[in-house]
Amino acid sequence: MLDQEVLRANRRLRLTNALAECCAERGYEATTVGHILVRARMARATFYAEFANKEAAFIDLLQRGTTELLGRVEAACAAADGDWHVHLEAGLGAVLDWIAADPPVADVCLIHAQAVADSGGAIQRGAIRKLVELLRGNAPADAARPATIEDLL
Repeated sequence: MLDQEVLRANRRLRLTNALAECCAERGYEATTVGHILVRARMARATFYAEFANKEAAFIDLLQRGTTELLGRVEAACAAADGDWHVHLEAGLGAVLDWIAADPPVADVCLIHAQAVADSGGAIQRGAIRKLVELLRGNAPADAARPATIEDLL
């Protein structure tokens, strides 16, 4: 028999993945708990056993998505050998891989996070600060950085 914590984690994952897919299609405001339940093929009682409301599920999704993103970037940067340019390239590659691996979750984390005003925005801003810190990595403070995106290309 499966451990109850494993079952609970699976239910939460199914529900938040369904929420991500619905938000990617409809946007946060237009997504209802009913939409999530149809997508997840779960009962309303199951949803409310896991989350107080749609916002709580959304916050859980944002936390999971940003934690996954930052973990990938941190691992890629740590494994990068070479100067800070290699470090930055590895970190940005990890961001792109994360987006490609789960577009609906990436969409929620990058686009829809502000839908849940204070909470979602705070999670997104915290993740961006940590991402910048990871990507800067071992770049010297006086490293010549391009002034514009065109200079970078």
